Amino acid sequence: MKILLTAPPRTGKSTIVTKLAERLPREQLSGFISAERRDAEGEREGFVFCEVGGERELPFAHTTNIASDIQVGRYKVDVSKIDEVVTWIKDTPVLLIDEIGPMEAYSPIFIECMQQLFTVPQKNRLLVVTITPLEVAFPQPFKERIDTILVEVTFENRDVVPKILEALYQYQTWYRELTKSQQEYFNQQLKNYLKNNHRTMAMKIIDNSIGYALGYGGEVQPVAEGFDVVGKHGKYHIRNNTCTCDLFNHHGEFADEPLHDCSHLQAVKLYQIGEGSDR
Repeated sequence: MKILLTAPPRTGKSTIVTKLAERLPREQLSGFISAERRDAEGEREGFVFCEVGGERELPFAHTTNIASDIQVGRYKVDVSKIDEVVTWIKDTPVLLIDEIGPMEAYSPIFIECMQQLFTVPQKNRLLVVTITPLEVAFPQPFKERIDTILVEVTFENRDVVPKILEALYQYQTWYRELTKSQQEYFNQQLKNYLKNNHRTMAMKIIDNSIGYALGYGGEVQPVAEGFDVVGKHGKYHIRNNTCTCDLFNHHGEFADEPLHDCSHLQAVKLYQIGEGSDR
């Protein structure tokens, strides 16, 4: 599973990756996080790669302490360190890369590594990569891949994104059982939920809908008029894109939910895509 996190600077991409690393078993992680370094007055003076699941650090950009002909903004860039950080990437269940940006674009070794990661199927791995929103040439094809979930991080959703990523890690085995068309639909729905800060549905399409569509923890049952979905809390009826559950109808604890949507409805849509049905 491939996930791209994109956001303007200082929105919290690196913080999200750090929080995700803290939530997952250390021995299952590899990769790196780009961290700021500040001077005694608190002014940012450079950047360093910090190893995920390890202790190593690599300073790769600085305003004064690096001798280099390559400069991005105020920072001189040591491309050899960007080349070296690629060796930290291991064959682990979770790979975290922070980030693909203007500085990293100067390293052909780094570029080739990222291209391989995105073109080779990541069948048994959760790949989470942060990417600059700036127009850097080589990341653009990554953003356009239909097999990649592009998450736009905002101030409104950044606190829930680590939980979403942890849930994707937990349910990635089920995700891999979806057909390519089902995965494309799921990716687009999750992207839209997170972009619009629909937190409840972002979690439920992961926690419930995939499983129900595949017959895990519930099931989708075609009936004479629509579908019944047997889930964690009972049986609900789907007909004409409506559902009888509380979430869809904004009852009880879901009174303030903004969408007429639910995990049962999304389970049916995934099921229909998998069956090639338009029932």
